Amino acid sequence: MMAYLLLSIDRDHFRALGHLILGYHSVYPITKEEYKGLYTLLVARLIQTLILCQFVSTIDPDNPFVMDGYDKKWDRLNLMLSLSESDIYATWDPIVGLSTDNDFYNLLANPIRKESYS
Repeated sequence: MMAYLLLSIDRDHFRALGHLILGYHSVYPITKEEYKGLYTLLVARLIQTLILCQFVSTIDPDNPFVMDGYDKKWDRLNLMLSLSESDIYATWDPIVGLSTDNDFYNLLANPIRKESYS
């Protein structure tokens, strides 16, 4: 659902996704862990869609609908990847009312060192 929304709107993509997440969360509450996985799942879904388009086009090259929106899918994937995951969550967090607490991002910025456990 998130990938299709991302493909169907032309502005404020991430704010709109935040409101979609909020609406879903208001009916079917999601855990913090599920919320933290949404970015990765959305990127994976866009990649899966692009791969499927390419694959089906080799099987049915005369079907014009197979590659419908292919360029837009690439554009949206590139848009997602042009921003950091933490920037996207910074947009979603206040809308959804959940937080990633930046613990994952802090871990990347400050990796655990072996000597810290000595």
